[in-house]
Amino acid sequence: MIRVVFFCFCLTVSSSLKTLHQLISCNQPDLDNCTIGNCSEPLVVKRTLAPTGPEWGPEWMGVVEDRGQFKPVLNVSWEIQATASINALQGSQIFIQDEKTNETICLKYVYKLPKPLNRNYERWTFTLDGLVVQPEHTYFVTIHNIPQPNSEEYRIMKEVVVPDYPPRTMMVKFVGGGVIGATCLVYFLLRTCTSINPTSQAPASTPQFADNNNDTPQCTQGEPRRRLLIIYSLDHPLYKNIVLKLCGFLRAKCGTEVILDMLDSTRLGMIGGLQWLEWHKRQIEKSSDKILILCSRGVQAKWNAMCTGKRIQLKEDVLSTVGDMLVPALCLMVPEFVKSTTFEKYIVAYFDGVSSEDDVPSPFHITRLSGGTTVSATMIAAHGVGIPVFVTGGIGGVHRDGENSLDISADLTELGRTPIAVVSAGVKSILDIGRTLEYLETQGVCVATYGSSNKFPAFFSPQSGFNSPHHVCNPWEAAELIASTLSLGLQSGILFAVPIPAEHAAAGQEIEDAIQVAVKEISGKRITGRDVTPYILQKVNKLTKGKSLRANIALIHNNAKVGSQIACALSKSQNDKLKSATKQKENLAKKNDIVVIGGINVDFIAKGKTDTLLFGQTNPGSVCQSFGGVGRNIADSLSRLGHNPLFISATGTDTHSEAVFNHCKHMNTSGVVKLHDKSTATYCAVITASGELSLGLGDMDIHQQITEQYVAQFENTLASSTLVCLDGNLPVTTINYVCSLAKKHSMNVWYEPTDSDKASKPFLSEAWKSLSYTSPNLSELCTMNKTLGLEVPQALPESLDEVLELAMTLSRPLLEHLHCLIVTLGPYGVLVCGESKDDSIYLQPRKFKIKRQLGALYYPALNMTDKEIVNVSGAGDSLAGAMIAGMLQGRDVDRCVRMGLLAAQLSPRPIWSESLEVESKLNTDRLHHSPVAP
Repeated sequence: MIRVVFFCFCLTVSSSLKTLHQLISCNQPDLDNCTIGNCSEPLVVKRTLAPTGPEWGPEWMGVVEDRGQFKPVLNVSWEIQATASINALQGSQIFIQDEKTNETICLKYVYKLPKPLNRNYERWTFTLDGLVVQPEHTYFVTIHNIPQPNSEEYRIMKEVVVPDYPPRTMMVKFVGGGVIGATCLVYFLLRTCTSINPTSQAPASTPQFADNNNDTPQCTQGEPRRRLLIIYSLDHPLYKNIVLKLCGFLRAKCGTEVILDMLDSTRLGMIGGLQWLEWHKRQIEKSSDKILILCSRGVQAKWNAMCTGKRIQLKEDVLSTVGDMLVPALCLMVPEFVKSTTFEKYIVAYFDGVSSEDDVPSPFHITRLSGGTTVSATMIAAHGVGIPVFVTGGIGGVHRDGENSLDISADLTELGRTPIAVVSAGVKSILDIGRTLEYLETQGVCVATYGSSNKFPAFFSPQSGFNSPHHVCNPWEAAELIASTLSLGLQSGILFAVPIPAEHAAAGQEIEDAIQVAVKEISGKRITGRDVTPYILQKVNKLTKGKSLRANIALIHNNAKVGSQIACALSKSQNDKLKSATKQKENLAKKNDIVVIGGINVDFIAKGKTDTLLFGQTNPGSVCQSFGGVGRNIADSLSRLGHNPLFISATGTDTHSEAVFNHCKHMNTSGVVKLHDKSTATYCAVITASGELSLGLGDMDIHQQITEQYVAQFENTLASSTLVCLDGNLPVTTINYVCSLAKKHSMNVWYEPTDSDKASKPFLSEAWKSLSYTSPNLSELCTMNKTLGLEVPQALPESLDEVLELAMTLSRPLLEHLHCLIVTLGPYGVLVCGESKDDSIYLQPRKFKIKRQLGALYYPALNMTDKEIVNVSGAGDSLAGAMIAGMLQGRDVDRCVRMGLLAAQLSPRPIWSESLEVESKLNTDRLHHSPVAP
């Protein structure tokens, strides 16, 4: 068997890893405290205290004149992520190692960033310019921020290969025998004779070989760079490392362009595994490039499984981001490999000491081999590369007397565990069709006849005497069935049974009669097992004088036609859905200009089992943890209803902070700052069995750290946003600052007052006049009026009419400056007060204030039973978030309020289902609303 021995002869070049010092500088506008020096003992802290890792910027290579000589140089850049952890950032450290000489250089950049973004509102970028590199050397570059965490997750690493300069030729020699039926000696040109300097006339060096073979190919100027596609199995993590080291060797030492799925996972994920393989195979067929098949125990095992219709999935296949690429590669390559005209394209090898000749599959030993795969093996291969539909003649089934012999085809088992649609002509009548259908039902396989009837066909005959559970009339119905089945996430397949074309049905009956004759002969001659089917087919073909073969070909053609129509319909349906989803995302992207500033809490909810809680003693109940904070709740609702608001807040660096960020991964939390000496806000709510708040305790001091100075870093984002939402937990100075920006830039600001004590904050000065919206309850509305020196009742009314009259009276003075008020009335519902337009209230944001006629609309609360009320805390936040979402989506006031009421109703439950439930319920009858004159 082949052993791979590489001989790479290169011109030696003396090298020293250094930088051109005149090119090094890290100061930039607004950052004049940056210094560069040698690395020192790294500062290591806990991961929660470390700044987030950097991200790669562009890299480039060039030629620089230094002291009269031209030298190739490498320039590396990296960016600082604009997250709240920037406060902990003290600098960066870059480490570079020459893989060939082991020489290293390590530089430490010390700086303190004044704000998350630079003056152009872009990420801060640092560079290492002028690193002198050597041709054909590989450099490993590692960068981490300072201080670094006690794990390596925040580091970024990359490999940089320097091209040939001046021109060189590198050769590789494969020595071995016994492959492809004969001794194989392959010389593979791996490097071109191109130069980094197009004007250079330096001749290419002559390649050398260990045996001085005169037939060695010579490198000529301008030859294209050779490529090598490597096919392998993910046997073990250590074997994967061996393959990667082989690729590194070929690329670094021999200059080969290596094609490997692990090195091209992004593109592979975009176009699909089979398409990726086919594209590279076509490119190699048009050139002198090669395909290297690395044999191992995994390759042999998977090949044997494909031949027997079984499935083998290795642990590394599951962990890999690209999955198992070997099975589709074998399905694609083996039919071409056995053709003598393609021998020169393939190189078969194994690592001596790791694998052996026993690991080489049979096709790579035998030439001119032809064969096929069973239905079950084809299902595995097709599903492995993402093909949802495939066509065959007929499937296997339960053999006659199968209840005793247990002779059951693996096709049925695979249909029960592989989510793929199989189009066939049913089951041959030589099998037990009734038991086959029962077995498929047991395996959870959806069976449907294609056509106007649900009669299940028997291959040569359009009916077998049995019925399918379902039938589809056209390709679109079949595609819809496939899409809906696959969307459920089930692991079972679908079987479409296509009757033989009508023009061949007459011959089909003759064939069925011949089959019955052949079946009787079998029992008399005691033919069993795998010999049954070949005997029957041969006998039937003889009895029908070839009609069975012609009918077989005709039904296969018909199956292929039907299967391709179904596949086209499924593809079009999926593309239409993808276009619709993309368009929806694009539309929503235009609305991703909301900013929410407010608190974020870890909530502990203690719920009693009675409506009356006794203080001073233990009450029976339950305790659970959740995540809250008025600002977070609103941002969460907006995020789950299709928007992407920027959330500005503050947390500590404790375990609560980690839990919060883990829970809020779906939100844009880039504006949340982590403070090392503070605790994440926590809140404990004690509620009754009916969901009413009985007592609340909170550690909210960190909310005072959401200061005017911190929020000012986002001034441009605030100024350009469609809406800014403020939480009453903010400091008064922060609220006043945002209101001043609103006045300056004609911004729309929504104020959620949080509670009665905090409702007064904007009204302590003239800041409230810059607000556009507010959503108080009746008690908070009284506080706002009282702060302005207006008269308010000593006690709140109880009847609905009195409540509405008071709410309108108290809203009137605020509407002199505010655009709209949404007054929540608890069990009574919601009152919307604002500009009256077309017998409704105009909610959409305005840039400028105009004269208007005022009005009010009352919406009763949704009916809920006591058992449905889990917790009313946070319902108002969900109502505000959903109303904002509806308003910015251009919905009218009726639908906005309905969205808000539904979101409030759903708020105690998992909110990730809100968008679906809210959308579905919005299509029901419009809410009854009662116009009320102010």
